[in-house]
Amino acid sequence: MTEVPEPEAGSTNDTIRWAWDIHKDADALLHSRLQGFMAFNAILGGGYFLSSRITQAPPDEIMRFIPPIIAFFGLCLGLVFITYTRRIVQGIKRLKSNYLLHDPVYKIYYGDYPTEDGVKYWFAHGMPSALIALWVILLAIGSLLATR
Repeated sequence: MTEVPEPEAGSTNDTIRWAWDIHKDADALLHSRLQGFMAFNAILGGGYFLSSRITQAPPDEIMRFIPPIIAFFGLCLGLVFITYTRRIVQGIKRLKSNYLLHDPVYKIYYGDYPTEDGVKYWFAHGMPSALIALWVILLAIGSLLATR
């Protein structure tokens, strides 16, 4: 296991290179998880709307409960995604604020953000939060339609 260098304002090239390697891997992991999350939500969304159209055709009682179940899975998926990616996002933010923003070249391209720690990662929390809200609405609609 490699030793973690101490963050300093005058970080050496080896320290910045170390931080950059960790950052690249964590960022790739976050983006691949986000892509999988979005793809799975698209599949669940298609299944929800398809099953809600199918439930109107047959008189089968059990089919009325499929859309709320799909919406519940979408809601759980969003909550699990936010929970599991929180640590990665916090680590990326810490790497950027403690190491990478001290590098003059990195700072020129990414600059200082108007936040207390100097880094914003809104998409990793904003998109799942928006989809959680959507799944809550669809769960309520599906539950109302199931009780009719």
